[in-house]
Amino acid sequence: MNPFIEEKYPLPEELSILNLAKQGDSKAIEKILKAHQALIYNVILRMVYDPDQAADITQDILIKVMQELPSFRGESRLGTWIYRIAVNHALRIKKTEAETMITDFTQYGKDLDSIENTRFTQKKVEAIERKLLIEEAKIGCMMGMLLCLNREQRIVFILGEIFSVSDAIGSELLKISRANFRKKLSRARKDLYQFMNEKCGLVNKKNPCRCSRKTKGFIRLGIVNPKELKFSERSLANIKTYAPKKSDDFDEYIEPKYAELYRNHKFLIPPNLIKNIRSMFQDRKFREIFNLLQEDEIDGADPR
Repeated sequence: MNPFIEEKYPLPEELSILNLAKQGDSKAIEKILKAHQALIYNVILRMVYDPDQAADITQDILIKVMQELPSFRGESRLGTWIYRIAVNHALRIKKTEAETMITDFTQYGKDLDSIENTRFTQKKVEAIERKLLIEEAKIGCMMGMLLCLNREQRIVFILGEIFSVSDAIGSELLKISRANFRKKLSRARKDLYQFMNEKCGLVNKKNPCRCSRKTKGFIRLGIVNPKELKFSERSLANIKTYAPKKSDDFDEYIEPKYAELYRNHKFLIPPNLIKNIRSMFQDRKFREIFNLLQEDEIDGADPR
């Protein structure tokens, strides 16, 4: 049910579960939400940087999907419709704390330069833990780079470059033309990859910035917390496992080595958001608001 893969719709399995969900079947609704929560969470996480905020925003999106399910008319794939809701929500939410701290590439570059290069050779740190901390610093730094893009560029880059969304689906999600989606993606790539080429040692060996040399500085600044890793735990696999095979026939700016760095990032397991929503199902008022009352509940309702 990956919404980023182009397939004909409606899919039979989507229709059957959708009909039940639109009738207020809580198990069908839960199945739909559960099928998409992890992918939504991983997209939103790269929009806002903070896992806790990403979980809250993802839950808001899932509730909104549940609320609007009765209005779905099957004019697109269910997954595409769900991600259109997610994209619209991500573009309209209040600016997050991370977005106020990281504003553009110039400022971010200066902040990185200000962190002293120190070799991470603490004997007290086990080799495995050291590797995890460096990985945490690398992913955190690269996700910080995404925040230097404006929101629209960021969501286009996350969808088109990291999750390999085609221009056909991308244009549908953002309600823009395919040409416009390609143009926005090309601009986002150019801005981000130019910065990486000038600063990041992962793609340009001439650059002095190395993840292993910045990790201790990140720890001192509280950006990396050895006791509570944000990005290196709770992972299932890497992103490219969940992304469709990339087709570059519409690309104007192809730099595989840059994109691959992002696609190799962890695909994280979100908190159990469905558990929270399931508990909401137990509340009669909640079910009434979302038209989830069964016939016997309606028949037995207090006439007042």
